[in-house]
Amino acid sequence: MTPDNPLSAQLADGKGFVVWLTGLPGSGKTTLAKTLEPRLIDNGRRVEVLDGDEVRGWLSPGEGFSREDRERHLRRVAHICHLLARNGVAVLAAFVSPYRSTREYARGLITDFVEVYVKCSLETCVKRDPKGLYKNAREGKITLLTGLQDPYEEPTNPAIIIDTEAETPTESAGEILTVLTRRGYLSDSPVSTGMTPTATTPFASAEADRRQLPSQPRLGTQEYHRPTKAEAQDQDGPLGKGRPPSP
Repeated sequence: MTPDNPLSAQLADGKGFVVWLTGLPGSGKTTLAKTLEPRLIDNGRRVEVLDGDEVRGWLSPGEGFSREDRERHLRRVAHICHLLARNGVAVLAAFVSPYRSTREYARGLITDFVEVYVKCSLETCVKRDPKGLYKNAREGKITLLTGLQDPYEEPTNPAIIIDTEAETPTESAGEILTVLTRRGYLSDSPVSTGMTPTATTPFASAEADRRQLPSQPRLGTQEYHRPTKAEAQDQDGPLGKGRPPSP
């Protein structure tokens, strides 16, 4: 996205940062990231959302859920966040990231690191269970689920604690935006992009709605069709020079 005015351009080309959303499964991390994304775009920032399940599928498909596997995967995530932020991108990283040592590794690597503890009781997360993880864990279908079978180590000094049992995603997003503005990452006045403001929806409803969404295709799943020589000649003369390949 290329901003249309000087203020927006200045912000979009400015210093990147990483908002690291950590919390139990079902606490509302992805919902919060998706709520923040349009608000940051309205402020003229280039934004990348990295969601735990989606990223694991293409970054660490061979890793399991032991402590060693999780730490290895999250170190890779931290390096991707570092590279994006270094190039002026506002990164919203939504990962359970249950161990303090891993989060401290990310903090040490990423200069502009904003840790957000998305706090929610285990009982409420179990009731929400947007992905059916807790149900599967109790039925013995999965193991090492954080909160039930593996510990979650709460942050000791996060930039902000968000209580998703007490407020809506919009309210929580507003608190995070205030922190980002105070730290100089955002302007005081949003840059209008014509986007519709995020609706005020309770976290429980937002999580339930997200469960109904169709799964998104993973990277690398689109089939590539290489044109034959005859097809290329039909497109643009010999070998079809100057034409982009089929998607």
